[in-house]
Amino acid sequence: MKILAVNQFLKITLQIKRYTLKFLRRYQQVKFALRFFRENEILQISSKFHSSHSIHKYSKAEIIRIEPLSQEEDKLNITKQWNYLYGEYTVEQPYYYIASNVRSFPNSFLVRAQDDSYMVWEQLGGRNAVIDEHLTELLPQKLRLLGKDQPTIEVNFGVFLNTRNPNNYFHWLFDGINRLEALDEISINTKNIKYITTFSFTRWQKSILKAFGIKENQCVELNGNVGSFKELLVLSPRRNHFRYSLDNCNWLREKVRSAHKNSEPFLKSPRYSSRFIIGRKLNEGRCILNQDEVLEKLRSYGFQMYYLDELDFLEQYELFNNAEIIISPHGAGLANILFCTKAHVIEIFSDRVLPFYFLLSKTLGLSYSCIQGNIDELSAFNKRPNIYVEINLLLDLIKNSF
Repeated sequence: MKILAVNQFLKITLQIKRYTLKFLRRYQQVKFALRFFRENEILQISSKFHSSHSIHKYSKAEIIRIEPLSQEEDKLNITKQWNYLYGEYTVEQPYYYIASNVRSFPNSFLVRAQDDSYMVWEQLGGRNAVIDEHLTELLPQKLRLLGKDQPTIEVNFGVFLNTRNPNNYFHWLFDGINRLEALDEISINTKNIKYITTFSFTRWQKSILKAFGIKENQCVELNGNVGSFKELLVLSPRRNHFRYSLDNCNWLREKVRSAHKNSEPFLKSPRYSSRFIIGRKLNEGRCILNQDEVLEKLRSYGFQMYYLDELDFLEQYELFNNAEIIISPHGAGLANILFCTKAHVIEIFSDRVLPFYFLLSKTLGLSYSCIQGNIDELSAFNKRPNIYVEINLLLDLIKNSF
């Protein structure tokens, strides 16, 4: 037991060190500015920028209403902490604007005008924000000089696809690619646009871009270099923390539906079961350790198990578009409920109970239930501890779906 405790302590220490270094790397380029300005000050000054630059609004504001779960939907009462999320909220009208002659800082969300007259902070607190000349005059010289000696990539017309967690499927859909909705409102030739990231596109990200009609030669990976933009299209975020836009979700779904329709032959019968469990491998974390036993009990109800990393993007669309009942541990793969037309989502939490997919389900008009698994002691101190599921509790939720 003593050796086990020491091993767990060392593992926690290494994890803290790793995430601390990751945090410092991500924010080292902007930490100087954070010492001087609070977020609300930046946002107040951004209103001055908006009044003097051409800000184009499109679509409309929305009112979304979220109802609490019933006792049948949340048998363990684990969502009582979500009371502040219930009721109506407003999704603000989205906008875009074009910033001329700007340069990006390496490895950050910050871009600045060539003459230092203003800066644009992409996705600050889920919003765009602008720092105008009153603040840039006060910025430390060290911040202004960041990237001065870095290699520069010249771009005539670009748009950033940055997200706070670039390798996460959920954030890529709801904080990155979904902002391209604005392109349908802009009368420009999208073939001339370059899609910019500060990282390297992964294989699955390229497959999503392809589904949206974006070719590989339109993608620019800065990878620590400075981007110099003749014109940079700045798009407002379409998700504010837990708040989703239904109009934006419908736009995303329709884009992918069209891509699937054009790439796949008409199938007389679905390739996948409409009742399924999303499997996770042991090394991914949040794995249901008794998932084989769970599947065996649920086969008589028509359930199959699928691993999403074995399906490409459009296959995942097809799987979820045909779904009737979805059982899944909490994870980015549940972002695919976006593609459901009508389904009951059963989410299984491990240690943390997060409302991302509850709110997405309710925004989309889907049924939602949740339970919390029993955490495996051997992985209890991991970031994503594995779990055991009480099968009878799961069966009760399934029977309520019929």
